[in-house]
Amino acid sequence: MNGKKPRQPIRSGALTIVITCVLILLAVLALLSLVGAQTDKALADRQMVFAQQNAMSERAGQEWLAQMDDYLRGGAPLPYDTVADGNTYTTSIRFSMNQYLH
Repeated sequence: MNGKKPRQPIRSGALTIVITCVLILLAVLALLSLVGAQTDKALADRQMVFAQQNAMSERAGQEWLAQMDDYLRGGAPLPYDTVADGNTYTTSIRFSMNQYLH
């Protein structure tokens, strides 16, 4: 013999199992990534609706406050749906479909 060690054959069975496990793990991680992205989108959509409702209620409240300022200065009528009880004023402000500020 020429002094070289004989080469060990590559164990294709073990290598195939390792590669299969890696591919399965990558597929699971890809699936988890997609589920996470869908969850993030759903959360962002709910947050957007909340932000829109918050902005609409803020706008409605500011408009009522401006009308109330005009009334208290003596230059305008009492804002719509506002009840005066001495020095106390109460109202219900509709800012969206079936949503009111009290």
